Amino acid sequence: MHFSFALAALPALAAAAPFSFPLSDGFPNPSKASQAKIATVAGGSLPDAPPPPSLNQSSLDALKLIAFNEIFEVAFFTELLYNVTHEVSGYEIPAGGYNGHAPLVKEEVIAVIGRIQAQEQMHALNANGVLKHFGQKEIEPCQYQFSVNSLNEAVAFANTFTDIVLGVLPDAQQVVAESGDAGLVHAIGSIIGQEGEQNGVFRLVQGKLPSAAPFLGAANPDFAFTAIQQNVVPGSCPNIGSIPFKTFQPLTLEDNKVKATKSVLHFSWKAGKEPKAITYISGQNTPVVVPFTKDSTKDGVVHVHAEFPFDLNNGFADGLTIAAATDSEGPFADADAVAKATCFGPAPIEVS
Repeated sequence: MHFSFALAALPALAAAAPFSFPLSDGFPNPSKASQAKIATVAGGSLPDAPPPPSLNQSSLDALKLIAFNEIFEVAFFTELLYNVTHEVSGYEIPAGGYNGHAPLVKEEVIAVIGRIQAQEQMHALNANGVLKHFGQKEIEPCQYQFSVNSLNEAVAFANTFTDIVLGVLPDAQQVVAESGDAGLVHAIGSIIGQEGEQNGVFRLVQGKLPSAAPFLGAANPDFAFTAIQQNVVPGSCPNIGSIPFKTFQPLTLEDNKVKATKSVLHFSWKAGKEPKAITYISGQNTPVVVPFTKDSTKDGVVHVHAEFPFDLNNGFADGLTIAAATDSEGPFADADAVAKATCFGPAPIEVS
């Protein structure tokens, strides 16, 4: 059996110059003819149901974040498609078509990346189209750089950012439903399913079971907004100021691999604020708060370590865990409460 997959990666071009739009098909503003071609590759057109008569501002804000993320993903998969197609160093299909976990066929890989890239274009066009319909400024592309340098790193990164997307889209569903804009719930839910299909393949190619957990990890719009910006060239986003979510200072996880067991993790952040705890968000569980021990401060960077009390029967799930350095020891009811208390974050953790 051959596994074809969509990887999220950017190697050589990331080192040379930032990725920028427009694409050769005109995206983010394709002609009708180009959009029809994109839809054919994507496997389907934009939803043709009429939009609701009005939308609450909170629902429009959720769509702005969705558009911001989807455009980032278009950049990511477009450059990945180039790298794999042209066998950029580090992105060649391994000899014998095996990466250590799954058999790969270049033609299948290219076909799947191309489909996912087109699907992300459709997601972005849909979100921006709704914004335009309601008199909002469409979210414009930034310039992007990605810090992965091999196929394996690309798969792992794709897994992580898709996990974050899967964590925040249910939050968007809740926002639009509570705002009285329930007509958007089905469309957002369809995107969740589509992203889940992708992520199962990312996991499989890494040698993981394709389905991570019965209840996937929660996220928060502020965490997602911050995480996306780690791949954005500062100052390159024309209207990022119209997206009304917080941007946190980075929390860096210093450990390369985290096993699915109780352990000690190491974090760092820029000296300044004084958080009081490390807080973990995993699955649909109540956040877990632990103390940290300061190890050193060097060149303006604080280094600490903290327990990672991973237990599938007590607060944790397989897949994504989000860590944040918080100004309170809680307790926290959910990811939104953690975000309100966050000093530094998020630090995504993928257990292996």
